[in-house]
Amino acid sequence: MATARRFGSHKGSAVEKLMQGPTDTGMAYAGHFDSFLLGSDTTLHDGMLVDELATELASTIERFCPLPFTFSVLVGGWLNHEGQLYNLDSNCQLVGTKTMCIGYNSHITNVYLKAALVPSMIVDHGICIAIEALKLASGVGDFGIADIDVAIVDSMGYRLVPKPELELYLHHLNVTDSLPTFN
Repeated sequence: MATARRFGSHKGSAVEKLMQGPTDTGMAYAGHFDSFLLGSDTTLHDGMLVDELATELASTIERFCPLPFTFSVLVGGWLNHEGQLYNLDSNCQLVGTKTMCIGYNSHITNVYLKAALVPSMIVDHGICIAIEALKLASGVGDFGIADIDVAIVDSMGYRLVPKPELELYLHHLNVTDSLPTFN
């Protein structure tokens, strides 16, 4: 999961945020949304598995938000030895997926993500692809480390990729303009 600050965006309450959820899940959202609502869900639903959390979150939002609402939510986690990713769209439809971009330019970025996904992908390539997707979505060719956050949700739980490590990935992509090869 990865997020970027909005580049040259208009002033308003649009938010793109990445945060840890309960039970080793990660959540990202984009759009007009009060972050305290998502934050409260992380404590109210502690102990839920990722699929249960996604379903409960969809039910809660559908109950309290007028449809269509102006935000999208991604919930990711680890279940049954594999990653799970769920997208809750503006019509409160919950969709399981392997890759997904929400927010600004997501239609373009989702095409890129689907093309880049390969079954044998390693984490390093996934991080680079996430950074490339953020660059594509932002419409800005060059952006700095302060502009992005990347989190990994795997069998070891949720963790943010440290800024110095992201700096190395970003430097490699800026220098070579290609994905790195790792041994």
